[in-house]
Formats: sequence, structure tokens, C-alpha cells
Amino acid sequence: MVKESLQLKSAAPRIPNIDLYQYFINKKKREIFAQVAIAIKKNRTISTEKAGHFTISVSARPFANATDLKTVGLKQVSLTNAFAKYGNPVQYLDELKAAGVESDRIYKLFAAIDYRILNSSGLPVSGGERSEFNFLQKIKDAILCDILIIDEPESSFDNLFLKNEVNKFIKEMAENMPVIISTHNNTIGGSIKPDYILYTEKKMEANGTHFNIYSGYPTAKALRDVKGNTIENYKITLNSLEAGEHAYSERKDIYETLKN
Repeated sequence: MVKESLQLKSAAPRIPNIDLYQYFINKKKREIFAQVAIAIKKNRTISTEKAGHFTISVSARPFANATDLKTVGLKQVSLTNAFAKYGNPVQYLDELKAAGVESDRIYKLFAAIDYRILNSSGLPVSGGERSEFNFLQKIKDAILCDILIIDEPESSFDNLFLKNEVNKFIKEMAENMPVIISTHNNTIGGSIKPDYILYTEKKMEANGTHFNIYSGYPTAKALRDVKGNTIENYKITLNSLEAGEHAYSERKDIYETLKN
């Protein structure tokens, strides 16, 4: 009726049909979108997960500035104009599109997601602690492989960490897959209580260098190679893990002195 009345009073082209229902649906969608966009950028903890004595904390927060937006990885795009509209989600969305942000990455620019690794005291990890965490994660990720080989983990970590954390993870992994460890450390070599031992001996002879591999159970008196030659397990273990019987006895006396 309105269109017919207007048509009689104007030579302008007739107004096309307008779907008022769809208009209000779209208006409501924009309102709800704005509510969600404002809600997700509130400071909050999303999740916490234990990994040994570490805690992985995931939290959300609003972006602080346009430079902060760059942390998402959009180095080539200028987001200064877009961030000026950050308080108005609908206008902000339009500005992101105008800036050339790819549609499948826009959702990352509404709230900053921070991942933090915390130590047993609930504090951010130091450089050394981060190395420990990364090492444990690599061991856990190896569950997707057929075999796990670890080469001298003692070179980077202290003995308490090796005993309380690394040994525990290694034993758990060994229930599902073969685990081989190369070590000269008694915490790894002894405290882990291995299922089997391989000892490699290098010999310099007239006809060249030869390597002999002896093997056996940890409780065996002697280790044996494929030719039937044997070596004393007690002596080899002390030499490999303790620098010999004399050094082992000397350290033992020092510890007893400190204890008393």
C-alpha cells in the first residue's frame, strides 16, 4: 500500500520488494555476534593441564594494540585502522576484511590466546625448565613411533629431574614400545632398572679398530657377545656408570662423612 501511494506521487522508479523479516534477522545476528565477540576477549583461564611437575596454562585476554595483533602472524598487513574499531565488533570485522585479512584467519584476531608453561611453584618456567618440559613432551610424542632411542639425556639435566621425571616417563613408554637409552649416568643406567643391557667395547688391533657388543640381563654375572666371549658385568657397570670401583667407593665414603 505504501509503494502504491508513493508511485502516484512520484516519477521515480518503483521501490523493489524489501524483506523486513530477513532485515531484522540479520540485525539480530549482528547483535549476538557483537555480544559473543565482547565476551570471548574477557580475561579468563581456558584450561590447565598437568605434564609431570609442570602445568600448561591456556588463557584468553583482549589484544592491547595493533602491534599485539601482529603476534598472530599477520606481519604483512597493517591493522592500525582495524584496531581503532576493536571496541565495536561489527565495524572491526569490516575493517579486518578491508585490510585484506584472510577469512579463515579473522577469528584469531578477536581475542589473544596465551599459552604458558608453569613450574611446580606456579611460576613461568626458566630457560632450563623449559628445556626439561620440551624434553618430556618429545618423549610423550614418541608414542606415535615404532621405537624410542634416547642419546645421553644426562648431558642437559640434573639427576633429580632424571630420576623423578625422565625415568618415570621412560618406564611408561617402555610398556608400549621398545626404548633404547645410551648413557654413562648411574641415575639413568641404574635407577631406571633396565630390562636388558648392551655394552659396546672398542679395541684397537693390528688389523684395525674392532667393536664388540656384549649383552645380557642386568642381574647376570657376565655379559656375552655373539662369539661367546664374556666380560664381568659388575666391573663393566661400575666402570661405565661410576668411573670405576675406586671412584665409587671414594664417593660413598664422602657421602657417609657428610651424613654423619
